[in-house]
Amino acid sequence: MKKMAVLFIMLFAIVSCSTENTGNSSAGNPEFDRLVKENEELKRELGGKDSAMNASIRILNEIEENLSVIRQKEGVINKSRNNDPELAVDQKDRIIEEIQVINSLMEDNRNKIASLRGKLKKGDMKIGELEKMIENLLTKIDDQEQTINSLREELAKYDIAMDELTATLNETMAVVEEKEAELKTAYYVIGSTKELKENGILTKEGGFIGIGKIKKLREDFNKDYFTQIDISKTSEVILGGKKAELLTTHPVGSYKVVGEKTKEKLVITDSKSFWSVSKYLVVVLD
Repeated sequence: MKKMAVLFIMLFAIVSCSTENTGNSSAGNPEFDRLVKENEELKRELGGKDSAMNASIRILNEIEENLSVIRQKEGVINKSRNNDPELAVDQKDRIIEEIQVINSLMEDNRNKIASLRGKLKKGDMKIGELEKMIENLLTKIDDQEQTINSLREELAKYDIAMDELTATLNETMAVVEEKEAELKTAYYVIGSTKELKENGILTKEGGFIGIGKIKKLREDFNKDYFTQIDISKTSEVILGGKKAELLTTHPVGSYKVVGEKTKEKLVITDSKSFWSVSKYLVVVLD
């Protein structure tokens, strides 16, 4: 019995000692402390990598959304181009706006990819599939950039063509305006026989010994002595003489001379017909 009692006391002491050591292992076991520390570091590292991975996935989703919007914008541009190869001004402006949006989205994608790579590097993460996805995204962005550059070149050619067309149109309009102005322009002069002769407008020919000569418009008459008018705005010419004789040819019925004792004015009743033969009007007042 004494031997059993001693054995029981020794066993109780061993268990008590073991329990005491287990409860204070962190203070008394350096190996255990090292393992606990490494475990905490692993937890922090895994937590950082998990956060980086979540951020990476979020960025990848944002990039894909941008790419989807870009594809939609490209569809709008192609539809505008196919509907009207000549491109109306409003369509061209809309295409330019879409390209600006695409440029902004592609720039945003490049920034996001740079941020993504930074997070992976910071988290010391080397994931082959993720890197492959990044490279594929960069390839898509490069392809889209080439498409946009082609569109820019087409728009530049369109601008050049439009500039050339505008220049040609302006030249044509200038010629048309010049012709219209020329068609609307006429000249007249009114004066006595002496005045008109002195200023190189008319001459007297024919007759015998100075008698019976007729007044005639000189072939090289002095055009600078005439007054220029716009026939679309001028329907009357003031006279003011006892007699009025037209030396230039104008169809009968296209005008009338108003006044009995004094010829007050010449009224043009049919402008188109009146100026159809000559754009010069010479009236001799005596």
